[in-house]
Amino acid sequence: MFKKTSLSSVIFSCIFSLSTSIKADDTEVFYIPEFSEGQVLPNTILIMDTSTSMGNPTENGETRISITKRASKEVINRVNNVNLSMMRFNRAKKKNDEKQSEIYTYDIYDVVSHRYKTITVDKLDDCIKDIQQTSLHTDKEISANAYCKAYALDYIYDPRTDREKKYNLNRHKIIKGGSHLGAYLLKGLTKIAEDSESNKQNFKKSIDHLEANGNTPLTESLYEAYLYLTGQDPYFGQEGLPTPTDPNDLNNGKYKSPITHECQLYNNVTVFTDGEPTDDSDANEFVRELIARSPKKDELPEGLSEDCGTGFDQNRVDHGNAEGGCIDELAWYMANHDLNPNLIGNQVARISVISGFDLPAEHKELMDNVSKHGGTGSSITSNNYDELVTALEETFTNTVTEGINSVTAPVAPVSSFQQFGVGEYTYLTMFEPKGGVRWPGNLKKFKVNADNELIGIGGVKVLNDEGEMTENARDFWAGANQNVKKVSEGGIREKLPNSANRSIYAQIGENLLKPLKIDNLDEINNATHIGLTESEINFVRSKEGITDPLHTKPVSVVYSTNEENETTESTIFFTTNMGGLHAINADTGVERYTFFPKNLLKNIKQYYANKTNHALEGNLKKVGEKLYGLDGPISLWIYDNDKDNQIESVDGDHVYLYLTMRRGGHNIYALDVTNFREPSLKWQIKGGITSPSENEYRELAHTWSKPMLGRVKIGNEIHTVLFFTGGYNGKVANGNPNSYGQDPLPNIDARINNQNIIPEDNIGRAIYMVDAETGELLWWASANNANDGGANNKYQDMKYSFPASVAPIDINSDGFTDYIYAIDIAGQLWRFDFNKTNNNADNLASGGIIAKLGGDGRRFYNRVDAAILDKSQSYVAITVGSGYRAHPNSEDEEDKFFMIKDPYVFSPPARANNGSEIDSYKYASRNGGNKKVIGIEDLYNASNNLIVKGSETEKSQARLNFNTKHGWFIDLSDNEKALSPSITFGNMVLFTTFTHSNKVDLCSPTPGTAKGYVLNLYDATGGINDGTADDDNNRYKILKYKGIADTPVVITRNRKTTANVGFEKLVDLSSAKRLYKTWWRREPN
Repeated sequence: MFKKTSLSSVIFSCIFSLSTSIKADDTEVFYIPEFSEGQVLPNTILIMDTSTSMGNPTENGETRISITKRASKEVINRVNNVNLSMMRFNRAKKKNDEKQSEIYTYDIYDVVSHRYKTITVDKLDDCIKDIQQTSLHTDKEISANAYCKAYALDYIYDPRTDREKKYNLNRHKIIKGGSHLGAYLLKGLTKIAEDSESNKQNFKKSIDHLEANGNTPLTESLYEAYLYLTGQDPYFGQEGLPTPTDPNDLNNGKYKSPITHECQLYNNVTVFTDGEPTDDSDANEFVRELIARSPKKDELPEGLSEDCGTGFDQNRVDHGNAEGGCIDELAWYMANHDLNPNLIGNQVARISVISGFDLPAEHKELMDNVSKHGGTGSSITSNNYDELVTALEETFTNTVTEGINSVTAPVAPVSSFQQFGVGEYTYLTMFEPKGGVRWPGNLKKFKVNADNELIGIGGVKVLNDEGEMTENARDFWAGANQNVKKVSEGGIREKLPNSANRSIYAQIGENLLKPLKIDNLDEINNATHIGLTESEINFVRSKEGITDPLHTKPVSVVYSTNEENETTESTIFFTTNMGGLHAINADTGVERYTFFPKNLLKNIKQYYANKTNHALEGNLKKVGEKLYGLDGPISLWIYDNDKDNQIESVDGDHVYLYLTMRRGGHNIYALDVTNFREPSLKWQIKGGITSPSENEYRELAHTWSKPMLGRVKIGNEIHTVLFFTGGYNGKVANGNPNSYGQDPLPNIDARINNQNIIPEDNIGRAIYMVDAETGELLWWASANNANDGGANNKYQDMKYSFPASVAPIDINSDGFTDYIYAIDIAGQLWRFDFNKTNNNADNLASGGIIAKLGGDGRRFYNRVDAAILDKSQSYVAITVGSGYRAHPNSEDEEDKFFMIKDPYVFSPPARANNGSEIDSYKYASRNGGNKKVIGIEDLYNASNNLIVKGSETEKSQARLNFNTKHGWFIDLSDNEKALSPSITFGNMVLFTTFTHSNKVDLCSPTPGTAKGYVLNLYDATGGINDGTADDDNNRYKILKYKGIADTPVVITRNRKTTANVGFEKLVDLSSAKRLYKTWWRREPN
């Protein structure tokens, strides 16, 4: 049957379905929301080691096999929604057991007669009798191969013999007596789910039947799993001992393959073993034949051999011992070849190995290679009951999709000396969602061509016309035969220094850093009480230690330029969820160093184990939830004191880096990276309501906001400062006002008393200003009932947390911050003005609410964008969109995108006269002339685009409304959310939205639809000129990117300006009118 080759719509693996009630963040877009009837489940095959050594007692006296059975049954109790099968090693046969195998009829090439000759059962009768008699008295292997030789028909070694015939003949050997052959299917395809309790009980009964007896034929067992997955005749498992393969798992003598649906792209095979391969050579010839016939044999990775298991050849090249010599080659084959040609797409296997009970290092290396070439990384070590439960649960609950390669917004190297210059290269971080907490990450380097398109080596475009990454595109750090689609290939992983030569620093004291290496292990553990092991240190120093930069974006620092203004030294910084900050040479891609904060060293242990469960202040997180580290935005303060385009500390220059954590925690870290070869920790801020009562940052929740640079004068002292908000209080914002600051609870319905409103918070209700050099708290505003009562400004309406960053405004370009904007999660837009003639921090600032944009469940996670269209305009244009970032699949909200006019450009607004003078400003006239804050009713509803589509009367009225109203808004469509900040360029505002799909897919989550909007700030008309006649749709473009798209990035090169979203071009902005951006400011002196 010919194979269908088109599968453009299927890019996900089958996964475990998880109810959205346990998904607490935007990673839910990578999951099937909930289990649905008829859903196709993923396949997992467990190969159990039942060799004699499994009967050995452990330290507590319990045997290994007993511990394994208890752990396996516990995991069966825990997991759901998986098709599970189990294989075990064949038990040893008695020496005198008579065993006759059917001999098949084949045409093979006769080297004597030089023609194909049929070997039939009739012609083999005499030999068969001889073989049967011999098998009663010997352990020697008697095979069809040996038979053919004995009769001078040396067919199978002649090169003219058809390989398919030779392969099939070799497969059907006479099974030898007195041996321990491979594995057999003990328990076939079984649905493990909440609604199939009887299946769980029956499976556990099969586990109870396991006993320790025999050797360790790992290759043969994995080969039998290959036959099972491909639906072929059983070989080692055709008469399993102590019980045969269940006839219900066979169809006309062939295995019933568990691969029945095109979406079962990745089929998990988990091998558990406590020892090295023994009595394990009978499958080697089969593996060699598979590779010899493979169209991909030229892609065989280094260290693997087409002649595996044959020892040294005449050139003294070692192809591995016969015992287990082909197991890693077999793992590679199964992970890279289609196992069901009759289905659309490529259905492959993923081979995981659990190395149990102190497997010696030399054998662990082989198991690591099996996992590596089987597509799952390194093997998992488990030496006791708890570790084995964790390892099995991880491999069983591979809950996240494979093959989704997500990218963050690219960073172009903006020179600190030429603030608006853009280099020819751009850098993108990438990650790949996987099972467990460990998602691989990378940083890749590309160029921008004359059309502002991203290209790789040789000028190959990164995207094809369908918006998909091209197979032959390689980033500029990639090696041969690597492509951009694979996160783990190319990029900095390709350039990573040798493990022993990496510079990794761990914070072990308040500001003390120590190299994270085995030599310092005792000192680090004594200081941190983490208990890191040598294996964990080796892991973090390997390529696998480059994990996902899920929400963070890279930043670039140009340390020096030459006389031609060309960059001579620059560094790219990015952070990951294991907790590391990576500094990368922007030219070579070689890592300069990595830094780990003290409180995130614990992540190393869990990422090494790839655990799906981990403790967080006494509570276990749900399976499938992400473990976060340094996942927040990064800020920079670059100061070139003598303006010589060289960052040198002796000249008083410096580069400071400020790190936030997002869901990773409540802290902020300031690093001095002036020396691009080695960092130092300047200061840190520790937040959270559980911190000591004297801590000034008890109101600081998860640090989502980006610290923004500014400059203020307090009394007679001038300070370069950082503004940041109180952060995100996940649990409260999701409906539980009695908890704080952790991930949301299972109930994420925001309805209270059947109304879709935002509950008040008890943490995160603050705006902070600290000294950027020392970290000293200089001023802050908070709620009347703040956790620390020492706020300089207190507001009764500051009831909600602030996940979004502030927007500082230097309106007259004198280098000082005049005012800032901030929006809380409930949509209250705040403004704070700074008094330059203050005496102290208590009369430094005044502020209040200027607009209320909430209602209908709207949540605001994005910073506002503020700009003046040109210097003659009479208002600041403030833009922001709403969207439930922590629950993008939610359907309960009515989201909008807003533009607010603030007419108080050069002076503070007047206070409101409505009785709450400390909280509100006078903006909109209502109710007989009383002025109040701006409400939605004070904005023009531009959703219908009447200024373009309306009648002449409607167009005229629309123009009048735009001029008289306090701004405008557009309704987003059903389930559409603005989940990333907007940017303003020229007279245009650009932003992206995400709409989750209502389509139910039996196999996989649907990634949803991303749109890129380009709207005129004056009147909300569209700015995308796509050459079509549809005047409404030129407001947005449906992006080829699937999932939550990032903020558009404006790229200027060769006098051409475009806005891109990820790899994709959104709009040409070359003719856009330059605006006056309010945050453009001179570098602080």
